[in-house]
Amino acid sequence: MNSPHILLTNKKRGWAGEATIIAALARGLAERGRPVTLATNPDAKIIGKLEGSGVPILELTLLKEIPAVGWTMLQDMQRLARYVRAHDVKLIHSHASFDTWTSVVCRRLYGLPVTTLRTKHNLKEIAETRTNRWLYTHGVDHVVAPSTAVDEMLGRSRLVRDEDVTKILNGISLDRGRLYPDGQQKARSELGIPDDTEVVVYISRLSARKDPATLVRAIRALAEQRPRMRLLVVGDGPGEIKAELEQLASGCDRIEFWGYRDDVPRILAASDVFVLPSLVEPFGLAPLEAMLQGVTTIVSDTEGFRDFVRHGENGLVFPKGDASALASTIDSALSDADLRKRLAIAGEKTVREHFYTDRMIDDYAALYDRLTA
Repeated sequence: MNSPHILLTNKKRGWAGEATIIAALARGLAERGRPVTLATNPDAKIIGKLEGSGVPILELTLLKEIPAVGWTMLQDMQRLARYVRAHDVKLIHSHASFDTWTSVVCRRLYGLPVTTLRTKHNLKEIAETRTNRWLYTHGVDHVVAPSTAVDEMLGRSRLVRDEDVTKILNGISLDRGRLYPDGQQKARSELGIPDDTEVVVYISRLSARKDPATLVRAIRALAEQRPRMRLLVVGDGPGEIKAELEQLASGCDRIEFWGYRDDVPRILAASDVFVLPSLVEPFGLAPLEAMLQGVTTIVSDTEGFRDFVRHGENGLVFPKGDASALASTIDSALSDADLRKRLAIAGEKTVREHFYTDRMIDDYAALYDRLTA
């Protein structure tokens, strides 16, 4: 049986978790010889990430923020319909609300013989409106939950049938574990970090949802008792969030804001502890990256981390929003090298055995085949 031609859609112009998953899926399908196309905005960063992959790009606007959204959406649907017919696309796989609506309305408007699939990458409850009822009963044929937290949220919805949901847990490329093989001492030398420093690192987008403010407060509380400790805040975000964090860190020279970096594996290699204190998280790829690099990982007890972090076994967990509890958890990790080593070994094993992209891509490929059979 020939593999069905899959058209992936990506609305995001930036580079974050959702785009990372879509890019991995597109590249992985192409490497397996499966026909795949990516539909995205021509300014999206994902295009550069797929350079050399052989994945064709269908340029769509996919922007709802502009006044002419009605016209641009119609143009997108015309291009999409022409492409589906010309290239015998069997399934359109969308990843956000706007591209999902574009694909399902296009199918209905142009009578396209395609299956529609959506991966729901967030924990936003599905409102019981007439439009959403139509979307999930006549528009979307099937939904993927990339985490147990999203699966449970979909299970609470009266608009989505249980038999129309498949759980496919996210994964990361195991090749990421080999991007910086030279060890902590070399990484610290290259980054200008003294060997005896206790390095705590936050690597993610700066947003209220990720709650870096709680981490800054925790580090301030530990500053006097751990004079060799430094916090590296790696990532960008809205100006007001960054200004708030800098104000919180004012007067504490242990906290450094490094902004966006493209040498994350090297920074992780230089670190003792990785922390992501999110208040809400549907899954979370950043902790998996840290675990794969062999870095002791601390996360909050928000739902999305429960798939892969088990407290005291392969990582440490603290009550979300509790700076005092986080400070105590960081202190315990930095004070016990044997604990860090044990957690790091178990964390890397967890990723390599369960949360890798090849498994994720194989699961999606099997679902594509089933839905288009």
